[in-house]
Amino acid sequence: MIYHIIDGITTLDEYYDYIEGLVKWTPKETQDDPRLVYDHLVAFYFFMQQPSLSKHQSPITPGSPETLTPLSKWIVKCVKTWGSLPRYNGIGKRD
Repeated sequence: MIYHIIDGITTLDEYYDYIEGLVKWTPKETQDDPRLVYDHLVAFYFFMQQPSLSKHQSPITPGSPETLTPLSKWIVKCVKTWGSLPRYNGIGKRD
C-alpha cells in the first residue's frame, strides 16, 4: 500500500521534501518490495489529484491540441524523465 509513502506527509514543507526526493529517486524494485515503483507512482498521482493541485492542471481532452499549464508541463516532464531511466529487474540488475 502507498500508506508507507504518504503517511508522514502532513504539511506543505513535507510535501516539498517528498517531491524533491521523488524527482531525484532512481526507480527500482527489489525482492523485498516488488511494488515500490508502483506505490510511488500511485502516491505521486494521489497528491496531484487533490483539489488544491488538480485545479492548476490542464483538463484531459482527447483529440484536442495540448495547451498545458505550468504544473501539467512539469508532471509530463517528470513522468518522461522517469520513463527514460534504466530499468531494473527484481534483484537490482538492469534488464
